[in-house]
Amino acid sequence: IRIRRSSNTLLNLANAFWFSGNTPSAKIQLDQALTLFPTSYKTLTSYGIIYLAEGNIEKASELFEKSIIKKPNDALNLSNLGLCYMLGKKYKKAEKIFSQAKKVAPKNIGLHLNEADNQNLKGNIDLSKENYQKIIDLMESEVDSPEKFRALSQAYVHLGLIPESLNALERAEGSDPQNIQTLYTAALVHTLSGNHASALFNIEKTLNNGLNSIFFNFSWFDVLCENKEFIKIINKDKEHLTR
Repeated sequence: IRIRRSSNTLLNLANAFWFSGNTPSAKIQLDQALTLFPTSYKTLTSYGIIYLAEGNIEKASELFEKSIIKKPNDALNLSNLGLCYMLGKKYKKAEKIFSQAKKVAPKNIGLHLNEADNQNLKGNIDLSKENYQKIIDLMESEVDSPEKFRALSQAYVHLGLIPESLNALERAEGSDPQNIQTLYTAALVHTLSGNHASALFNIEKTLNNGLNSIFFNFSWFDVLCENKEFIKIINKDKEHLTR
């Protein structure tokens, strides 16, 4: 019996390898898929997500840009591309992409949060605060969920509302403690709250769960740059990735 190779077959194999932690084998399958089907939207998307997780934002951006040519109104890939631009400090390009994505998915809270974060990092603090407050207002009518509490926790901390932020974080951790988004939220919130021991604990857990250290290059974490434990954790992660 010979199984005919198709885009979906190779993509399914790639996803199986990636979810099991075997990224090199996942890439082999995706390389084959792109060779056979160079404009496959799903393959471009999956490969872009892998490169983004690895911190290769140049390659991830290239793949997301190609995928958006195929499907211009895909909010997820627009958001991923905007995040790549944010990581590369291309804030004007990120702003344009997030604005485009919000027109497609106006109720997507992740897009609202990314847009506010981009404004914050760009230095538009007053505008970012207005949008963080909008996120809080939008969340009032939403059903309780880990995503809701993660968004609230981040919005509150950027507004300096530390008790409210920690309370929302506790609720996110109570329902979805091992989710990498929850761990990253905890790392961010504890850093901005001045709870550096808790921040370092969650940073290490986040990295151990596969997030690249590039996500801790945002200026929010600058306060830790001279912390010996933070430097040790980041260097250990980089050494692990080069093995």
